[in-house]
Amino acid sequence: GIKNIFVVCDDRIYFLERLPSEPTALQIQCSGLSGVVIPVNALVIDPNGNIYQCTGSGVIPSGGTITLPFAAQIPGPLVVPASVSIYQAITGWDSATVLSGVEGQNTETPQAFEARRAASVAQNSVGSLSSIQGAVLGVPGVLDAFTTENPTASPLTVGGVVLVPNSLYVAVFGGAPASIAGAIWSRKAPGCAYNGNTTVVVTDSNSGYTPPAPTYN
Repeated sequence: GIKNIFVVCDDRIYFLERLPSEPTALQIQCSGLSGVVIPVNALVIDPNGNIYQCTGSGVIPSGGTITLPFAAQIPGPLVVPASVSIYQAITGWDSATVLSGVEGQNTETPQAFEARRAASVAQNSVGSLSSIQGAVLGVPGVLDAFTTENPTASPLTVGGVVLVPNSLYVAVFGGAPASIAGAIWSRKAPGCAYNGNTTVVVTDSNSGYTPPAPTYN
């Protein structure tokens, strides 16, 4: 007789796993007295009662403001609030202002996973914007990313950012800086310059050199 054959698909096919739920992330401008420490887990609250906690500590500089990352305590998509207020008082911390944000996400559905798997084939290439974008979006915790370049020999302004000649620009929301930098470096073309406000040292661990291995900013 004819037997029924059932195939069970593993989420880890092609070395990918379904993305877990992630909280809505905000960039908050914290204002107050110079020298005041805003610690990890400092709290703000939006008008709907959603509480966000600081995910990276900082010290308010002499200018009186510092921008720090906050994330909702409950994972999942929340509309980015227009405003927040301080929920947990810290002496010398006067106000909190939302500069930008990215909505969180629910656990990735099988359909969304398949769409991402299909798009991720670009990660197998090197030197193209799509391969860099695919690698960065595959970094755990990354909610969004934008990748562009300046292929000319003159400065070029893109979205208000001046890109130096022959350079790459990647803007990322979420994820660990070291992992993001490694993803960019693994897929960018040799010799290109960078732009941005974050510098991370990447070590060429696959070169086969005798230690110390080459490092790049």
